[in-house]
Amino acid sequence: MSFENEKKVLEAIYQYLATTGIEIDNNKFAIETFKANKCTVTEDFFVKIPVDVAKRAFAMTPKSFRWWNRSGDKYINFGNGGKYVVGDLRAPTYYNPETKIVEAADSQALINAVKLSNYLPKGL
Repeated sequence: MSFENEKKVLEAIYQYLATTGIEIDNNKFAIETFKANKCTVTEDFFVKIPVDVAKRAFAMTPKSFRWWNRSGDKYINFGNGGKYVVGDLRAPTYYNPETKIVEAADSQALINAVKLSNYLPKGL
């Protein structure tokens, strides 16, 4: 995709976020955070993010990052050689304690991992 077309896609995304918004869970912390940053949260939990807020947040997003394992000897690269990536089709894997195998993480597994990491001591 050309750089000009990438810019057009991003502008369309910004407009969508500002007018239609995205649906979130009924999460007090998330709702307060969005509202504190000039976003509108509707009664049915859609967040409308003003274009300037979305652009500012996107500008602070790294172009790529490495997601390291706990022991620090392996990682997954996310990003695309200096280009901003809106999402990434690759999902990390995780050990499923129910099936006892390593599986591709679905969205609920990723949400659970993030929730769990919030409770881990700093520095791990």
